[in-house]
Amino acid sequence: MLKKTIIIFSFLCLSVSHAFSLRRHDNFIVHAIPKCGVNLSHKLFPMLFNKPLKCGPLEHENIINSIKQHYLIRSSRRLDQQFVDAVDRNKFKMVCVIRDPRDALVSLAIYMRKFKNGRTKRDFVTVPANFNQLTLDEQIICLLTNPDWNYHKLYTDRILWSFRPNSLMIKYENLIGSQGGGDDTIQIQELLKIVNFVNCAIPHEKIIAVANDLYSCWGQREVEDKTFTHGQIGSWKYILNDEHKQMIKKSWGDLLIQLGYEEDYSW
Repeated sequence: MLKKTIIIFSFLCLSVSHAFSLRRHDNFIVHAIPKCGVNLSHKLFPMLFNKPLKCGPLEHENIINSIKQHYLIRSSRRLDQQFVDAVDRNKFKMVCVIRDPRDALVSLAIYMRKFKNGRTKRDFVTVPANFNQLTLDEQIICLLTNPDWNYHKLYTDRILWSFRPNSLMIKYENLIGSQGGGDDTIQIQELLKIVNFVNCAIPHEKIIAVANDLYSCWGQREVEDKTFTHGQIGSWKYILNDEHKQMIKKSWGDLLIQLGYEEDYSW
């Protein structure tokens, strides 16, 4: 009898401890545009909230399961009324991780160069069969303007989540701190914005610890006589040429100003 009582007591203690470790907060979904901090999100949010972050559809059943099974949902889906209805129906907030689309475009171009020659389906991207024969400059233009698939449309369709009511826009550049070319004070402020937005009480020392461990330097890669530092802010300045910049001003010029990455078209 005593042994049984001890077992039950131990189980209750573990249950209470587990419940305590699952930080209480408003229900929310993490939305990250591809090449704008998806991998960083999968490191940040589990560290911050003590819950796994799973990629999943923005559907009613999955949203309900995330509450019951104590996990967070990460999506990269475009804004679609079906998904909007599911999110609104369940009164979920959205934490949207964005990034300067110019840096995101360059990051995507570097990533696409890892795939074997002739392969047209590369992760979430479709490229022409001769993609590997193109120069880096030509590849960037292809990714920006290819009529079959282009990053301009992907980014533009997904950034719309950030402008919805009950959404919080979080910038990748503000999350990575000084190790990624950002600012440590701004990094802490950005983490505080997240926890305050979802009404979660997290000790300040915990936030400091998360900030210190969040960004990892992935090293430098030489790309056609240009050095690209993975995850660094402003890498586009060393990669994009004048033709690229003019094309981007036409497609994302107003958006860059709206997002606060530029003040005008003089960059």
